[in-house]
Amino acid sequence: WFDAKDRRPNVDWFFTEQLSCDQLQLAYEEFIHIKPRYVVSHTCPSSIADNLASLLGFQYQGSQTELCLEYMFRGHKPEKWFFGHWHLSWQRRLASTNFQCVNINEIIKL
Repeated sequence: WFDAKDRRPNVDWFFTEQLSCDQLQLAYEEFIHIKPRYVVSHTCPSSIADNLASLLGFQYQGSQTELCLEYMFRGHKPEKWFFGHWHLSWQRRLASTNFQCVNINEIIKL
C-alpha cells in the first residue's frame, strides 16, 4: 500500500495476486489440519492489520487474504507468525502467538 503508486499492472502488480475463495478455503483447511508452529506470510490476520493501520494513523480496508488469515489464527495459534507487507519493524504477542512484521531489507534470525 505504501508503494501502490509505483506499481504497474502485469509488471509488479497483478490482478490475481490474491488466492480465489476456493483456494483460500483449501489453505484454511490445510492450516487447521497441519497446525503449524511457525507461519511466514506476506500479510497478517485482519485483527493485526487493523492494529497496524491504527498505529500508523489511517483507515485500512483489509483484503480477503487477511480475513482468511484471521480465521486461520482463530482456529489455531502458532508459536510465531512472520509477515512483511507493512514495511515496518513491529512485534506483538497476541494470545500465545508472537507476531513479527519484518521491514523491507530487514534480516531476522529464525
